[in-house]
Amino acid sequence: MDESDADRAERRAAARAALGVPDARILVMGCGVLHWRKSPDKFIETAAAVLSSGLDAEFVWLGGGPDEAACLEQARAAGISDRVRFTGYEADVAGKLAGADIFLLSSQEDPFPLVALYGAQAGAPLVCFQDAGGIADFVQQGRGVAVPFMDIAAMAAAVERYGRDAELRRDVGARGGDQVARSHTIDAVAPMLLHHLRRVAGLVPEVSVVLPNYNYEDYLPQRLDSILAQQFQDFELILLDDASTDGSAALLESYAALRAGTQLALNTENSGSPFAQWLRGIGDGAG
Repeated sequence: MDESDADRAERRAAARAALGVPDARILVMGCGVLHWRKSPDKFIETAAAVLSSGLDAEFVWLGGGPDEAACLEQARAAGISDRVRFTGYEADVAGKLAGADIFLLSSQEDPFPLVALYGAQAGAPLVCFQDAGGIADFVQQGRGVAVPFMDIAAMAAAVERYGRDAELRRDVGARGGDQVARSHTIDAVAPMLLHHLRRVAGLVPEVSVVLPNYNYEDYLPQRLDSILAQQFQDFELILLDDASTDGSAALLESYAALRAGTQLALNTENSGSPFAQWLRGIGDGAG
């Protein structure tokens, strides 16, 4: 179920209250074991650079680890202990990340950290290093920014830019949240896994859903969303467009990309009959 704006606001307020962060202050969050792979020292260096710019920000790291004492000393030596905190072990990571304005992934080596997706799901733009793992590919699609590897000045500049531009944060955060919902939840991944398992096992879907269309662009999202949201997921989707003159074709293409195994056929000439499209879908699919 989609989270409403009111629900998001309530979760944000609860998270920030639990962390003791004022509502007007920019909250930059990181997460993970305090260990060299996660580069918490770079998190602190970035915080120092951002705070020196005058931005009213607070940096909170969810998690503890073997380097915690060194991190505390680094923050103390930099004179920013009041704005850089480490929570120790945190059981409710997603709940606390709901309060973030920006998620800062300082890792120098991290294949594809799920916590970054939690940050994106919470609507926080992501800032990370290039060449440090798979999240860089995610953010390069408009969900944040990947700065040159270990470039603290660039990382701080990216955090400051998001911190000073609320509209940019909202736009980028919304794109990230939408991408997580579309591609990185169990509802999105399960049909893909089921498709590949069927293919390997030589099995066919239990149900074929045939959707012919002609110039119904305005109604397609609701129609397709209702199909994809069904609790029963062992079905194949066959999308047929009969040379629509509106934006139906592009819309169908975008939906076909969301679900593995979807068949899509876009006629270049109108068949003149909806029954021909139904028969095509029932007979041999879109192929």
